[in-house]
Amino acid sequence: QDPDVILVGEMRDRATIDIALKAAETGHLVFSTVHTTDAQRTIARLVSVFDPNEQAATRLRLAESLRAVISQRLLPRADGTGRVVAVEVMRNTATVAECIADAEKTGEVRDHIAAGRIQYGMQTFDQHLTELYRGGLVTMEVAMAAATSGPGGCRHGCRAGSSASRRRAAVQGRALRSRPAQDALRSLRPLVAHGRVGPGSSWSGLSAGC
Repeated sequence: QDPDVILVGEMRDRATIDIALKAAETGHLVFSTVHTTDAQRTIARLVSVFDPNEQAATRLRLAESLRAVISQRLLPRADGTGRVVAVEVMRNTATVAECIADAEKTGEVRDHIAAGRIQYGMQTFDQHLTELYRGGLVTMEVAMAAATSGPGGCRHGCRAGSSASRRRAAVQGRALRSRPAQDALRSLRPLVAHGRVGPGSSWSGLSAGC
């Protein structure tokens, strides 16, 4: 067989992650899932399974091969009718790649995701949670509890939303979703349909040639 696209159900051990990286480095497009809560923790998890003396080289491999990380959390809807998905989208820009390669800069990834929303179509969980709250889809309590930066992570953004806009969204019955979230959801649908992505999963795309 000579596949161009490979789906790895889950990257949970050194052998699987190494095989996925090797496949990406040889020109394949690799999709996989990792049980982490956001992009920054996904990077840390992938690196941490390797021995300490291998981690620097693994960071370089990951910085060169990773294309994107999309994370999701399912939250209860404000109207009690079900759940709504909150999505974080990270693309491996030159700045993000530098943060992946340098362990001392990995902690800056979340800030670069937030700053790259307009130019690169990225977004943090806190940014999307603020949108969901302003659109009347989740309560402030749910948004604050799910915020990546802690219970007060999106307090300022949530409180900045007008009650009028929330009422309009509730009446119209539609979400005020950003394009990054819409694009992420379209990409997630086939994986969710096959049971590949759970409520707290991150999925990664790796390819050396794209």
